[in-house]
Amino acid sequence: MEALLSQFTFLSDQALQGNKNFDPSAMEDLMKLFEIESYKAWAALELVEEKQVKGAEITMPILSFDQMGLKDDLLRGIYNYGFEKPSAIQ
Repeated sequence: MEALLSQFTFLSDQALQGNKNFDPSAMEDLMKLFEIESYKAWAALELVEEKQVKGAEITMPILSFDQMGLKDDLLRGIYNYGFEKPSAIQ
């Protein structure tokens, strides 16, 4: 990305100085490359974030017995014995 910015600066300077060798299509090509690289960087960040979310889902604690997928009769028994929330070991 830094190389693209350096190239952009170089081409911009050529354009501003009225350099006869300046080619506007080179600037257009560079902008397309910049757009592609920006998208790649964004996509990479999205993947990292997605992995973090998936990791968080795996380690999220179970906050109620209802989340454990237990049969209804077992749940009734648990609640009848006065248990309200599962402990970390459960």
